[in-house]
Amino acid sequence: MRASIILLTFNRWELSHARMWELYQYAPENSEIIILDNASTDDEVVSGARFWSKEMNHKHDIRYIRTKKNLGFGGGHNYGATKAIGDFLVFLSNDVKISGDFISQISSVLDENPVSLVGAKLLSHDTGWNTFRKNLEMVTIPYLEGWMLACKVEIWKNLGGFDPIYEKFDYEDVDLSYTAKQAGIELVALNSSFLDHIGAGTIGFSKEREKQTIKNRERFARKWRLDV
Repeated sequence: MRASIILLTFNRWELSHARMWELYQYAPENSEIIILDNASTDDEVVSGARFWSKEMNHKHDIRYIRTKKNLGFGGGHNYGATKAIGDFLVFLSNDVKISGDFISQISSVLDENPVSLVGAKLLSHDTGWNTFRKNLEMVTIPYLEGWMLACKVEIWKNLGGFDPIYEKFDYEDVDLSYTAKQAGIELVALNSSFLDHIGAGTIGFSKEREKQTIKNRERFARKWRLDV
């Protein structure tokens, strides 16, 4: 199977450039790599991405796609998925260090279980954001962390992609995981030693982000008829 790797980028080109070098080393040669520029304001992104797509595309099919406006985490990935031509999709954040061929690991998982959503880590405990009240009982929602998610193209279409109700970022991974569970799609943790998440390297932590996360938590609860 051929992978389509979608590397979402907004400024911080040094992160995406590092990921491209790692993918160049470790991704299978038939992989498609899409640098999805989410309307970056830094010209370095444009020049850097064009270097990869024009000068370094002899080993992989590297494409540079730029959006007209910032579509956020979910919207950017959804747009990238519409441009992909591989058999399975890999959504990779640019703050994830790569030290080996995790793409072939994903391919093996999907060969064994095609009806699955794969993530780097599966969080089944209360993380502080994924526990809600339902019918006076506390319910913890297991979810795959969004910094690396993968599935076959047909599964992605069945899921309908990331729900656009979540503005900017945060909660898309909780919602997608819960949607998958409701549809009978298994959540599978890759637990690969080849992936190391820097943690908030792309967006960072701030009061603004905390407010955004709280809003999206409320949106999630309303959508699934839960109480925060």
